[in-house]
This record gives sequence, structure tokens and C-alpha cells, in this order.
Amino acid sequence: RRSRQRHVADWQRNVTVADERIGVVLEAQGKLDEALKFYQDGLAIRDRLAKADPSNSGWQSDLAMGYARIGRILETQGDLASALQSYQDCLVIRERLAKSDLTNIVWQNDLSISYETIGDLLKEQSRFEEALVSYRASLAAADRLATTDPANADRQRDVSILYNKIGDVLKAEGNFAEALKSYQAGLTIRDRLTKLDPSHVDWQSVLATSYERIADVLKEQGNLSEALASYNESLTIRRRLAEVEPGDADRQDDLQFVLGRLSGLAYQLVLARDFATALEAADRATSLASDKIWLYANRAHALMFLGRTDEARALYLQYRGRQNVIDDKTWETVVLEDFAELGGKGLTDPLMDEIEKGFAQEDTESDAVVARKQSPPVAHTTVGP
Repeated sequence: RRSRQRHVADWQRNVTVADERIGVVLEAQGKLDEALKFYQDGLAIRDRLAKADPSNSGWQSDLAMGYARIGRILETQGDLASALQSYQDCLVIRERLAKSDLTNIVWQNDLSISYETIGDLLKEQSRFEEALVSYRASLAAADRLATTDPANADRQRDVSILYNKIGDVLKAEGNFAEALKSYQAGLTIRDRLTKLDPSHVDWQSVLATSYERIADVLKEQGNLSEALASYNESLTIRRRLAEVEPGDADRQDDLQFVLGRLSGLAYQLVLARDFATALEAADRATSLASDKIWLYANRAHALMFLGRTDEARALYLQYRGRQNVIDDKTWETVVLEDFAELGGKGLTDPLMDEIEKGFAQEDTESDAVVARKQSPPVAHTTVGP
């Protein structure tokens, strides 16, 4: 009789496996409602099996996975409250399993993943304090795994990811000092991993991401010179990866992203009246992307306020008439908008008036030319004798 019950339970589990596989295919096809139905059917069976034999850790683990899959579908559909409940139901089971066997690596890893998933969802809802609690619990579990297997690079990477996620939440809360510490802890791990395997391009990329996050926080703190140094570290990596994989659009986008960050920092340095460092930042950006015209505006501003008027004038005038410099803005629009903001911050120079007048005169002359071209020809009549 017991053997028959066991066989029935195994058959029922096979049904849940089939439901799950069908659900995975439907989910991949974007048929979320249908996928959810199959996951829920499988979950109902798994729940019965787990209740019938609470000591069977395999049934318990299957049930937790069922909750996790349903939570993912609900989250994708935007039902965040129900998704969170499903993730929490999964967590309750995984906590119990992890506590029952601290040496079971799979259960400890599943526990870390559950905490991280809940943290992601809470962060998405701007429930930052709760997200921090979940992320830190996930970090504790991931760190235990990394400590017991220090040669496992993936475990170390997982820890670094969680340090970054914690840093993101702290930054969102405005706690820049603690965010910086968390980012730096992640950077230390990533730097060590890249030195162990310099050819691993993905680790190089995530190392660059850490430098960018650190630079962003330093910029928020007003520590612009150190922010520049961190952006430069990232830029060195991004440029190398873009050159190694010139056909990879993501690598090129990553490079453009950090160039944009560096350009923004150059402008912030101008506003902070640190013109020499602003020029350094602008020169760094333009040296890597000489075809990006918008990068030269900050260089011209820095040159102007450093008293290098002739160089600044030449640069301002060099790109007159260029269209779509930033989005649909002309070069003149970009420069004049900057001048307006700089003037509002008390930063003025005679060259600004000269350039503004020059742009205005050019516009007037251009309009006159267009008007002449559009005017109908004047009819000439001949008066007879």
C-alpha cells in the first residue's frame, strides 16, 4: 500500500513537471495568462504533496519553486502585491530548508536568491528600508557561500552584485556615504576577479560599472576631482572593450554612456569654477570621441574661463550651423543655453556677448538669404516711345 502511495505521488509530481515545462514555453512566448494557469495547476498539486509529507524536502523545494515562478509572472503583469506575496511564500519554505541543513549549498543559494528577488521588487516600489533588509539578508547568505568556496568566482561575483544593489538603495535614500562604502566593497571584489582573469570581458564590464556608480556618488557629494578619476577608470575599460568588440552595439552604447557622464561632469566642474579640471575632463572625452560635437562645448567653456580666449572663440565658431548636435538642437542652441545657465550662476565673460551677437547676426543674414530666395522675381515693364 505504501509503495502504491509512493507511485501515485511520483505520478502527480510528473504532472507538475509537465505543467511547469509547458508554462515555461508559454512564458517565453509571452502568453503570460496561459503560463500562469499551468504554473498554478502545478502549484496546487505540489501543495497537496508537500502537506501530505512535510518531511519530504524535495516536495518542499518544488513547492517553493512553484511560488517563485508564479511570482515572476505576476510581477511581469504588474500585479506587484500578489507577486510579493508569492515570493514571500517561497521564502518561508526556503528559510526552513536552509535552516535544516546549513551545508546544503543549493538551499543556501536558493535562500539568497529569494531575498534578492524580494529586495528587487520592494526597491521597484520605492520601499527602500524593506528592500535594504532583504538585500542584506541575501548578502549574508551569499557571503557565507563565497567564504566556504573562495575559489568560486561566480560566488564572489554574486556578492559584488548585492553590494551594488545595496548601494543603489542607499543612494536613492540620499545616504551617499554608506552607498559609497557599499559600492567600494563591490569594486574590491570585482577588481580582484578581473586581475585573476583579465581576458574575461564580462568581469571587465561589471568592474567599469562599479567605477561609474562610485563616480556618480562622488559627484553627488561634490567631490568632483575624485569623481573624474573614477570615470576615467571606467572610460579606460569601456574604450578597450569597444575596440575589442567593435561590432557589439552594447559595448559601443556603454562607451557613449560614460562619455556622456564625463561630459556632464566637465560642465559641473565649470559651474564649480574648477576650470582646469573641467578642461581635463573635456579633453579626455573629446580624445576618445572626436566626432561627438556636443563634447566640445564644455571644452570651449573651460578655455574661455581660463583666459584662453582665442582658443575658445575658435572652438565656438568652428561648429556654427551644425544641426542635431544634441537631439534636434543646433550647435548655436546648445552653446546659448549653456551661456544662459552660466550667466545665471554668475559666470560671465566678454566673449559670451561676442559669440551671442555673432550667432544672432549670422541668423539674421541667413534669414535674409532665405527670404530673397523665396521672393518672386520682380516683373520689369518696358515703356514704349
